[in-house]
Amino acid sequence: MRTAWSPTLTRCLWAALIGAAALPCWGAPPDASAAASLPCTDSSASVARDTHRFLPDENLERLALRLSSGLYADKTIYDRLVRDVAMIRSHHSELKPVSYFAYRDVRVLNVYFKSSDFWRLRTHFYWDWNCLNRFLGATLVFHPDFDYAELTFALLYNPDLVSKAYRALPGVILTEFASMLGDSSNLFVTREATGVWHYIFNIAGGDCPSGCTTADMHYFAITPDGRIQTTATWNFEAHAPPPAWATAYFRKYQ
Repeated sequence: MRTAWSPTLTRCLWAALIGAAALPCWGAPPDASAAASLPCTDSSASVARDTHRFLPDENLERLALRLSSGLYADKTIYDRLVRDVAMIRSHHSELKPVSYFAYRDVRVLNVYFKSSDFWRLRTHFYWDWNCLNRFLGATLVFHPDFDYAELTFALLYNPDLVSKAYRALPGVILTEFASMLGDSSNLFVTREATGVWHYIFNIAGGDCPSGCTTADMHYFAITPDGRIQTTATWNFEAHAPPPAWATAYFRKYQ
């Protein structure tokens, strides 16, 4: 009877042939629970590439992802954002250019390895991340001077879940998403249990490469049925103390 060839067995045989006793011969990451939300609890698993697709408004999908706990942006959250933001912009045309500005690029993850494991990676003896890379559609760029690989994902995923999954792999010592430089105009959202959502559209200016030095804030509270309950403005250059809503909701995502 013919026996199926195991990828794990292949890895162990290679380890024996090259005398690399330190090479692990198991597929699951040390903390399998960290990858429970992804279909890669075993590196030898055969998993097809993800077929998830962007929602129509990629910018608001990124914001919905920021407010979601699952691997993808929650469609209900996304739909609420689309409705509320469109309504606000329809009444305030000056806010149409203001969109969500993410301070990290959730499509680009840097994965830092121990030197020995990075050597395995460069010489094609590191299989532990194959399943994750395949499912997430990752493309790779190696940075040998600093023992890290830069992964670019094809689609939008929850950065905390993805980062934990890679950080649980053997030999990985650090994961971090690429940071965006400077600051920009931005959109902030805080949700209450009552269903009221608080929005701040901030028109930022001045020296934004260094963090922006002016702020023109526009505040809206939107009810679950789509009514604007409260609206207010505050400008940093007015030199008046910030109102309570600015203190409570500026730079917040909840």
